[in-house]
Amino acid sequence: MSEIATLKQYQAFVNCPSLWLPASAPFSLFPFPWRECVLEDQEITIPENVVFGRKMESFFSQAISQSKDYEILAENLQIISDKITLGELDFLVKDKENGQIIHVELACKFYLFDPNRKVENEFSPWVGPNQNDFLDRKIEKLKGKQLPLLHHPECKKLLDSIIGGYNSKDIIQQVHLPANLYLPYGKTDIPENVNPDAVKGFWLKPDELRSAAFKDYLFHLPPKDNWLLAPHDDIEWLNANQAILFIDEMHARKKSPLIWIKQADRSYQRAFVVWW
Repeated sequence: MSEIATLKQYQAFVNCPSLWLPASAPFSLFPFPWRECVLEDQEITIPENVVFGRKMESFFSQAISQSKDYEILAENLQIISDKITLGELDFLVKDKENGQIIHVELACKFYLFDPNRKVENEFSPWVGPNQNDFLDRKIEKLKGKQLPLLHHPECKKLLDSIIGGYNSKDIIQQVHLPANLYLPYGKTDIPENVNPDAVKGFWLKPDELRSAAFKDYLFHLPPKDNWLLAPHDDIEWLNANQAILFIDEMHARKKSPLIWIKQADRSYQRAFVVWW
């Protein structure tokens, strides 16, 4: 992948809005210093062939390295007990001004609002494009496993070797969860418990895409690494019939692709075409 393409992905990550506004968040949110983190010409260094989540962690690390307010003390700290990996701490970050150490858990997510999902709490309707990721379960995992890991005895031993003299109780915990959210096709009401700026488009069924409303538009299916990017014109576009062939192939594998839609007036939209 070219440095320019990676830089665009990095910039999209840095500018990606938080899933929540602070007042509605179920966690303390890390105040991501995005204004300081936009690189223009510098090379972005990421490991080869990493999955999307690991790439976002690499972007976060490099973003914080640009900040005048924070520094990273450690990242991806695996907590192991009796040769069993209990989990890992994503980041330990130090506030340069006051010396406060922060345990930051990071996740970059794409959620679709599914009004038909059984509602157990206010976040239950938000699901991943392939129905294998659920916001309510992510919250439960953070609260029940990922954040409490900081206070495990094995974690304390590891922390002593990195930041000796600190008690885990002195470390505050925050979450950074940038996200793109998608509403059902034709719906515009945004639930009050999420950040309106995170809503980037809509999702629809294949039959809706085959309707006359879309027949004259052009389409592009970006790879997941480009899902955070805003649609642009410097790409190959497909007509509706061509796009549907690719979409059907992905649906056969129970994958819901993101599509960019180019309208006749050269405006753009983003949408997921779901298989379920």
